[in-house]
Amino acid sequence: MENLASAGFTAQQIMAAMPGLLDLAAVSGGDVAAAAEVAASALNAFGLGAEKAGHVANVFAKAAADTNAECLDMGDAMKYVAPVAAAMCISLEETAAAIGIMSDAGIKGSQAGTSLRGALSRIAKPTEIMQETMEKLGISFYDAEGNMLSLKDQIAVLEEAFVGLSQEQRNQALVTLYGQESLSGMLALIEAGPEGLEALTQSLKDSEGAAQEMAETINNTLKGDIDGLMGSLETLGIAFYESISDPLKNAVQTAEGYVNQLTKIFESEGLGGLAAGIGSILSDAVTSIADSAPAMIEAAADLVSSFAEGIAENAPALLEAAVNIG
Repeated sequence: MENLASAGFTAQQIMAAMPGLLDLAAVSGGDVAAAAEVAASALNAFGLGAEKAGHVANVFAKAAADTNAECLDMGDAMKYVAPVAAAMCISLEETAAAIGIMSDAGIKGSQAGTSLRGALSRIAKPTEIMQETMEKLGISFYDAEGNMLSLKDQIAVLEEAFVGLSQEQRNQALVTLYGQESLSGMLALIEAGPEGLEALTQSLKDSEGAAQEMAETINNTLKGDIDGLMGSLETLGIAFYESISDPLKNAVQTAEGYVNQLTKIFESEGLGGLAAGIGSILSDAVTSIADSAPAMIEAAADLVSSFAEGIAENAPALLEAAVNIG
């Protein structure tokens, strides 16, 4: 879970995100690290809490089921466009829907992300010639309060403005507005129309359970079971580390302080002072260990107790399995 930690998530937030991440990993090839990186990018970009990792997984899984955008393709695209889309109040679901539609047109992964990012960036800060074209068409991509329109509404504005125009006039306007790099992606969205984009966006908003359903189908194999086991072990490791990290951290910091003290004593008083200093520090160390021991012992006792309870509760099944093996 280094990817989530490096993205600024706490241990508690990582634990909250784990169920969604495991489902996302299952539907994207079993790579938990890659799933964590993809989810962290989307969560941070759209300002979502770690507990929303499950929703991100559902959106990505539903998009993968309904379009040609595989989960990792969606993740690659989001790396490029998510910060820009979020800044312009375009939702996660609508951004994912646009990427899915572009993917159906063969514009996938980073290409889809850069295409959509370029389109949004250009209309956010239009050039003089773009302004002239928009005035000629009688369009604006902002509402009366100065907020950027949703992608669906932007496509609707263009659709209405192009009524009565020739193919040449339409293409010239699109090239001027979006540039060559973003043109193909925007053409795919215009072809789908505002209704198509809205329908897919709504299906992604209503995608609850999509990732789990796909994960259960994929995991119904030995490989899937092993991947699930490894993910569960990682979750256990995080929980165990969280329970003992503070006592261990205090012990390490205390030890570092002792070493620094001995270094100063040796530099100022030589070997004689060092020997006397070691005795004093050993006394302090024993006291410190005694203070930290209860927390460590309690954590270990809880672990042993839970293990013993698990063995006792499952003893009949374990005995039956042993007989069958024999």
